[in-house]
Amino acid sequence: MQFGRLIYYMSVAGCAAGLACWAIMRLLVQAAPGAFSPFVLDLLAASILGGALSGTAVGFGDKWSTGSIVPRWVLTATAVGILSGLAGGMLALLLKRSVGGSMFVNRVLTWSVVGALIGLGLGLRSVAVNRARVLHAVLGGLVGGTLGGVSFAGLAGRLPDFSDSLA
Repeated sequence: MQFGRLIYYMSVAGCAAGLACWAIMRLLVQAAPGAFSPFVLDLLAASILGGALSGTAVGFGDKWSTGSIVPRWVLTATAVGILSGLAGGMLALLLKRSVGGSMFVNRVLTWSVVGALIGLGLGLRSVAVNRARVLHAVLGGLVGGTLGGVSFAGLAGRLPDFSDSLA
């Protein structure tokens, strides 16, 4: 697959995963208002995003590289993504508490760390084939997470209801 197409398909997968995560979190918050602390909601969002992103990325990647989707790989990627998102969310919350700073910096930092660890989880799938893919996946997750964090933090002031439903 050409590099440009790969970037396009992975961007589509990321957008679909982000939308799914937003919808799940929105439904969860509406179904049980006030039941979860912000700390728990952050960890849930990172875990759900990790699972959705990893599952869709592997599904898209398999479909367009081999022509078929292997459900076992998608489920494994989803499980690894959930764990990576949880680990990234925990690390990001620790960093956020120790670094301080503005809400913008904290959100971008959180999204960057979570993105990098989700990328790591995805990259480990290919470690036996090509070790450089792990680094590429971490860097891709870091860049994607940073861009997502900047977009999210930038929308927070303009669309407070939208960003509050994602937080």
